[in-house]
Amino acid sequence: DLILTFRRSPNLKSFNVEVAQYKNKELRQNATAEILPKFLTFFHFQTTDQNVLSHEDLDKLVTNIPTIELLSLDMDTNDFDYANGYYWNNTLISLPNLKHIYFKIRIWLTIDNQPIHIDSILESFQQTDLPICCYTDTKILHIDTVPYNMTKFDTNMSVTTSPSAILAK
Repeated sequence: DLILTFRRSPNLKSFNVEVAQYKNKELRQNATAEILPKFLTFFHFQTTDQNVLSHEDLDKLVTNIPTIELLSLDMDTNDFDYANGYYWNNTLISLPNLKHIYFKIRIWLTIDNQPIHIDSILESFQQTDLPICCYTDTKILHIDTVPYNMTKFDTNMSVTTSPSAILAK
């Protein structure tokens, strides 16, 4: 439980989270500013469960931890809001100490999704000044920060890509 961890460790400076599977269907507890760590500078979140962390939840979490300098995400999701650069821009401008962000996001496509227009996704990211590449394969929209040099992070983030990456914009 993330909230419980924050309560028990208020002086965290570095935090790596990996959620393998989330089965709890109960309402999630929101963290108040008093509970969140006051000194956290490094935050890495990783999951292959598509339902763990919506972009809205990520935004609420990290924007209330303004001390974050290095943010790293390696995740599968079904939340298409991760493909919206305007949402990312709002999140990033609320992190005054942010020096580096790396992410590898795999958005699983469903029948409900509208057709994917990679050019409009890239256009929405232009204001963020994040160098990203974007590509799709048959089931997944990939959005990765580039270059893939993550030596400044001590994470378990892997850099495997789809064979469709050669078509990336």
